[in-house]
Amino acid sequence: MLKVGVRPHRCETVASRGGHGSLFAPEALRSSSAHWEAPVSFALYTIGFIIMIAGLIYGATLLHMPTRWIVVGTVVLLGLGIVKAVTATRQRDPSS
Repeated sequence: MLKVGVRPHRCETVASRGGHGSLFAPEALRSSSAHWEAPVSFALYTIGFIIMIAGLIYGATLLHMPTRWIVVGTVVLLGLGIVKAVTATRQRDPSS
């Protein structure tokens, strides 16, 4: 039985808690010792971030925010988006 306020580990199944089936991932994709993460390309990450920023710009325009603050927010978000995209997509150095 799931306890209220307790989040299961992302690879934990309902079956391991007494239920049926898998909570987050099929058994074939899950490994107890390996951490699986889908690779995301820099371009895809950046395109998604730009679409999000465009939506925020549109919303700020509809709220009649001053143009200078929309530009400041856009520049800050673009900088944060580039840093986040590089961090998320960089290749790890193989351990020696």
